[in-house]
Amino acid sequence: MPILFVINFKEGVIARAWLNDLPIHKEFVHGPDSMTGGANHWLVPGTNTLEIEVLRAPLDKGSVVDMMLYTVRNEHSTPPDLDVHCRVDFPALW
Repeated sequence: MPILFVINFKEGVIARAWLNDLPIHKEFVHGPDSMTGGANHWLVPGTNTLEIEVLRAPLDKGSVVDMMLYTVRNEHSTPPDLDVHCRVDFPALW
């Protein structure tokens, strides 16, 4: 079953991201920007590491960078039925 990802940089964010030292965003991205795709080729057995480098983030109370790794349990449901394996929110981490 494919493991998928989505990463969102909200408006005003300048950031980039890596999964297991492999670039999701190699160059700094100026938000708003989103990217989605397959993640299987980035994952390894055991521990996986996500790195997000944020140079600028707006001072608001909401999440400005979020990423999710997931599989689709039922693609025919509306909205799709997902199994979330990992979810990261910045600045909720801090």
